[in-house]
Amino acid sequence: MKCISLDLRCYSSLRELSITGWHSSSLPLELHLFTNLHFLKLYDCQKLDSFPDGGFPSNLRGLVIWNCPKLIALRQEWGLFRLNSLKSFFVSDEFENVESFPEESLLPPTLTYLNLSNCSKLRIMNNKGFLHLKSLKDLYIVDCPSLERLPEKEGLPNSLSNLYIRNSPLLKEKYQNKKEEPWDTICHFPDVSIDENLQQKPVDAAGKYNRFFLIETS
Repeated sequence: MKCISLDLRCYSSLRELSITGWHSSSLPLELHLFTNLHFLKLYDCQKLDSFPDGGFPSNLRGLVIWNCPKLIALRQEWGLFRLNSLKSFFVSDEFENVESFPEESLLPPTLTYLNLSNCSKLRIMNNKGFLHLKSLKDLYIVDCPSLERLPEKEGLPNSLSNLYIRNSPLLKEKYQNKKEEPWDTICHFPDVSIDENLQQKPVDAAGKYNRFFLIETS
C-alpha cells in the first residue's frame, strides 16, 4: 500500500477519525491541529510506532488502539497523562513482554471508562496505575485469558460503578465465588458482572464492533 502525505488541516470541524490498516511507521497527519477532534480510533496499524509531533488534539475525549503493537510498546511516550479532556480509553493488544498495565501516571485522572480487550498475554493490572484514577466509573475486561488478578492492596478506585469481566477464565475462577475473600474486594461496586452478556455492541464508522466502547458525548 503506497500512501502520500495528506494535508487535512482544513478539516477543523472533524470530530471523529478512524484509521484502519495504516502501513507506515508514522501518520501523515498533524493531529494537534484537529482542534475539534473528539474521537480517534486506530485499527490494525502494525507498523505504526509513534504519534505525530505536537501530540493529541486538546479536546480528544475517546481513544481506541486496536492491534497496533509497535505503538503500544511506546505507550509511555504518548503523553496521555497530560490530556485532561480524555474520558474513554479502549486498548486491544497482546502486551508482549508486559506483565502489568497500566503503568503509574500513564492515564489521565479525567478517565471515566477503560476497556481492555483481547490482551492475551497481560497477567496483572498495576495497582499504581489506578491510584490517581479518581473519576473512573467503568472498567471492562474482555478476552484476557492470562490476566490473573485485579488491582489489590489499594484496590480499584471507589468511583467505579461498573466492573464487567468476560471470557477471562483466571479472573472468573478467582472472583466468581461470593463466599471467598477475593469477592469481598469487588462486591462493594454497584454493578459487577462476570461472564454475563452485554446487550449493546456499538458499531463505529469503520463498520467494526467498537466492543463495549461507550463514549460520553456531553
